Amino acid sequence: MAKRKIRKISNYIEQEKIINKPWLSMEDLMIIIPTGITALNKFRKSIIKEMEANDEFYFKARPILIPTEKVVEKAHIDVALIRREANKMRKSMN
Repeated sequence: MAKRKIRKISNYIEQEKIINKPWLSMEDLMIIIPTGITALNKFRKSIIKEMEANDEFYFKARPILIPTEKVVEKAHIDVALIRREANKMRKSMN
């Protein structure tokens, strides 16, 4: 039986850093969307398919980068919540 790699759970500060990026790679998606690799691949491919249908630009080179705006929109990520909680975490650290 193969050992499964256990991913570290990311906190709001790490998620905020990812959301501030203009383009996201697969590793970035793994931080802000807590699902498995297969589901993330399907999610990314669905965004790419939509972008190709609308003749929108994305980086086709490796690694494939997709706009953060599209990920936030399609995954219904609450950016305001992440920013608010990240600020709370920063204040509690000081």
